Amino acid sequence: INTEQDHQCVCVLTNEESIASALIELRGRSHDAVPSHESLMHIVSSDNLSHERDAKQQVAQWYKKHLSKAMGLALPQEHFGCKSAWSYYTLIADTPQLRDYLVSELHKAQVDVSIASPLLAPLHHEVTWAELGYNQDSFNTANRATTCAFCLPISASLAESDVKAVCDVIMKAQNKLLSQSAACA
Repeated sequence: INTEQDHQCVCVLTNEESIASALIELRGRSHDAVPSHESLMHIVSSDNLSHERDAKQQVAQWYKKHLSKAMGLALPQEHFGCKSAWSYYTLIADTPQLRDYLVSELHKAQVDVSIASPLLAPLHHEVTWAELGYNQDSFNTANRATTCAFCLPISASLAESDVKAVCDVIMKAQNKLLSQSAACA
């Protein structure tokens, strides 16, 4: 439900027809474009969300499998008994230089990779937090994540061959770095 008056956006998921009908009626009061009941039920269906989550779980497992021998990268970990929705598949490189090199190689291979931007800097970099006594060196883990983290594509529609192609770019880039450092030794 998006109410333009107060600029709030809320997402409500339900499999209850009475709730969905009430939401459609409410939405119809503030907008001209009202989705059909069928399309709304399709969008919010818990079956669709479960399928999406399960498919992303599989993609995450493929990344874990194909990056198991990657060096200098921390792979995401799930806590025992928990399942991630995998909005992002975030890797943390040992150094900002490694992250930047891998991202550059992935971009050359036309892989859509996301990195933190200055617009998404850690909260303690904000002026408001300085007033509370925090500075840019206050939280080293957050600072490191900002400079060393990058996100690989994750979508329910990815096939294992897609994931392997992304991982192959990373492994090839790492091998190139290793061979360059061996040549210098």
